[in-house]
Amino acid sequence: MPARLLNQFSPDPLQAYNETYIHMIVGFSKVGRLEESLELCAKMMQNGFIPSCLAFNEVVERVNGHENVHRADEILTRLLDKGFVPDVNTYSYLIAGYGRENDVEKVLKLYYEMEYRKLSPGALVFSWLIVGLFRAGRLAESEKYLRVMKARSFVPLEYTVDMLILSHEKGNTPRLDRKTD
Repeated sequence: MPARLLNQFSPDPLQAYNETYIHMIVGFSKVGRLEESLELCAKMMQNGFIPSCLAFNEVVERVNGHENVHRADEILTRLLDKGFVPDVNTYSYLIAGYGRENDVEKVLKLYYEMEYRKLSPGALVFSWLIVGLFRAGRLAESEKYLRVMKARSFVPLEYTVDMLILSHEKGNTPRLDRKTD
């Protein structure tokens, strides 16, 4: 579908350019057509353009399924090779996606990429990291990142603290499927 729309703009002498792609990516993302947004990101790169951070973040923010978070991460990897500079939101959205998938190793990898790029993870990133490690039964690491979070003057989310308290009270790893307020 997006290719057909772009073809409407690309008969000679008209060519789709950077802004055309960006507006279409953002538009498709905002109406929930993530697959088409991801296709446009890939097509944009094939044509030598790099999406803006704002456009890519629109896609990543709305990523909610297992396949989509992996696909967005793959596109990010290709974008990084082309000089794309992600921001805190780019990583935060991907971390949230992998957090929902309980993929603690990907959450850790992205966290360390943020640190390497001197991007400051916020309370939400630390929460996904802490709760993800907790879910994986890695309590000592979970507490380590809670200390790092507090050392950086972030206030732990109530949900995060509740999960750590539960682990010490019950001595096991409870399910984390309750809704937060």
